Order: sequence, then C-alpha cells, then structure tokens
Amino acid sequence: MAGMWFTNAKSLPISFSLKCDHRRRDHVKAFSSGALDSLFPFLPHLSELQLVAIDIDILITFFQLPRGTLSSLESLHVVTWAFEVKKITSTEVFCSVLLLRRAILAIGRPVKYWLAEDFTFPWGQITHLQLEYCGPINPIEWFAVFSQCSQLQHGIFRLRKKYAEPFPTIPHVTFASLETFTIECDGSLGRLEMFSFPALRHLTIIGTDDKPMDEFLESFSPHLLHSLILVKADFSITAFLQFLGGCDILETLCIESPWLEVFHPLRHGRSTVPAPLLPNLKLFEVCVLASQRIYFSSAEDDDEDNWEFMHPNKLAELLRWWYESPSPPLRRASLYYVYGYHNGGGRYKLVADSQEAQIERTLAFISRLMSLLEDCLFDEIARPSGLVLKPRVLHEFRDNGYHERHPLTYSRMNAFNNSMY
Repeated sequence: MAGMWFTNAKSLPISFSLKCDHRRRDHVKAFSSGALDSLFPFLPHLSELQLVAIDIDILITFFQLPRGTLSSLESLHVVTWAFEVKKITSTEVFCSVLLLRRAILAIGRPVKYWLAEDFTFPWGQITHLQLEYCGPINPIEWFAVFSQCSQLQHGIFRLRKKYAEPFPTIPHVTFASLETFTIECDGSLGRLEMFSFPALRHLTIIGTDDKPMDEFLESFSPHLLHSLILVKADFSITAFLQFLGGCDILETLCIESPWLEVFHPLRHGRSTVPAPLLPNLKLFEVCVLASQRIYFSSAEDDDEDNWEFMHPNKLAELLRWWYESPSPPLRRASLYYVYGYHNGGGRYKLVADSQEAQIERTLAFISRLMSLLEDCLFDEIARPSGLVLKPRVLHEFRDNGYHERHPLTYSRMNAFNNSMY
C-alpha cells in the first residue's frame, strides 16, 4: 500500500510518518525483514520523515541506509523509547542530507549508548533542534552537540539533574542566528562563558531543583530579549531584579509563582536595586499553584520564621502599577491558577490541602484579584483601553515534562513542533 502511495506521488516532495505499535512486535520484524524495499526508490523524495517507534531496530533500518538515500530530507522527527544498548554503527545516510535544517530527537537511551563516536550528523547546518531522550540528556552530551550547532535559530533542550562534571575546554562559539532558546536544567550548569548569544530574543528557563541559577542567568544579555519565561527557576531576588532592569525591550514576561516572593519586589525593588521599569511590557503571565498553602521567604533571608502568606493584593498592586505607567501601559495579563499540582520542595514551605480546599482558595484568589482591579479592567464601553485580565483555572498538570502540559510553555512548544512541518 505504501509503495502504491509513493508511486502516485511520483517526484513530488513526500512527508512520511511511521508510528509503530509497541504491542506488535511483528511491526518491528516486518521492517527488519525488508519492508523498506518497496519504498526504497522513493526515499530520495522524502522531505519530512517522522519515526515514532518503541524498538531501535526500526531506527537502525533507516539510519543505516546508503549515502544519498535521503538527499531531499528537510525535517527529521525521531521518538523512541528503546532501552536496548545498541549502537548505530553507520550513519552515512546523513552525509548527504544537505537540505536538512530541522530535527526533533527524543530517544530512550542517553546519546552515548546508541550513537557511536563516529556518528555522523550535520549538526552545523541545523536551524531548529529539540533534543532530549524521553527524559533529560547528560549535559556533557548536550554540550558536545550544542557547540556544533553554529547555525541554530531555535533550540529546545532538556538536561539531566544534579550535574557536577566540568565542560571540556573548547574555542568560543557565537550563535549568531539563535533567536529562541529553551532549556531545562539546574543551577549547577553555571555560566555558559564559552558561548555568546547576540541574536537571542526569546528565552525560556525551566529549573529542576532549588539550586540558585544566578550564574546561569548571566549567560544572556537582558537588553536583547523580547520574551522571558521562567518556570521553577530559582534566583536571588537581587539578581532577578538586576537582570530585568536591563530588559528595556521586553514585551512578554511569564513566571511560575512562587519560585520566589516576586510581586512586591517587582513593584518596589529590593534594598539598593530599584524595581525594573519594563517600559515595553505588553503581556504578563503568571502561574499560581493552589495545591499547597505556599509561603515564601526572602531569597536573602534564611530566617524560617519570616514566612509570608501569599495573597492577591501584591499581584493586583503590581498589575495596576504597570497599567498606570506613563510609558506604554500593560494591556494583557493571564493568570493560570492550578490545583492538584504535584510538585514542591526547595524554598517552598508546603502544607498539603484537599482538592476542595484548593478549589475554594482558587475561587477566593481570583475573586479578590478581580475586585481589586475592577476600575482598570477592560470594558467594551466604559474602558475600551483597559487591562485585559484572563484568569484560567486548570486541574493537575504533573512535572513529568515541562513541555507536555505546563500552561506557560505548552502552546509555545506546540508552535515549535508545528514549525517543523
């Protein structure tokens, strides 16, 4: 059937997606026994290839095709949960994929287990790359790949927690075209001194523990950013305010709160650091977790008796300040209030509540926030230029994958995936 479909396609560019049922071992056997034979004459016309398979043998079948077989390939999407320790020993097929620019690689084993040292892949020509292994990748493996991606424009990476090994010494790499960078990591990654990002416009940082990420934040230039998304990323308040103070052209700021007690410092500053003005801010999104009674302390104060209960007053004060700013005022804000959320730790002091209590607190929070901002909210007749505030109540997203269901990253990750095709 596939052969007939390819025949009808003739010389037109072809998009081919193979998704194998992990419960059907005969699928694997069929491809391993030569089911590609009928497709082989048409493989040079493939412009997009998607392989979603449970068994690495299917990947080997494709990856060990002869050189020149995938000469028209522009986009590659590989997902496998294979945990067999097998190496792909020949990848000559990628020596001639001169048009390949986009790749999503989500693999079951760490890269080193199934890619031989002489694995050939045109990292240097890739413009869009998402790399993980159905779980975080080893930072050393990420470093080895990322440092070769000199033409990268959009990158998404998920790194393993608890990293302690130093990176190898390499010549400085300038990512002259990198505009969008999303990374999940912990604070031990430190400052990326060997890289520079002069074109970076959109930055997303997802923290994996409570280790401060101040040094990592210093890897990026705030005055270049148009959007900044921070999920569970733990910074000292001073470092965070200093960074935002340089974000003169920032248009979108998204945070999961409370990763630090942030609303009050954003409005009033902290000690010698003034509140950032953010004169071009157009959209502010905040994700509040309702599954625990969440208290927070100052990032610079270790006195555990100095805990402060979070309430909507500070958020309302901040939104009002931005809305009434003499510079172009804030016009849009989104509040994601999530109950049933399964994560915590770090600097958060958590007291678990029932789902009923979470819902009650959710409704009270939203009601209070809306009443505090009533006189500046959008109204088609009374205030057509008012603040558009969209509260959204969500139920239970888990922490298995930041890109899967997190409200601050989900739509943006989908946009990246859609751009692959």
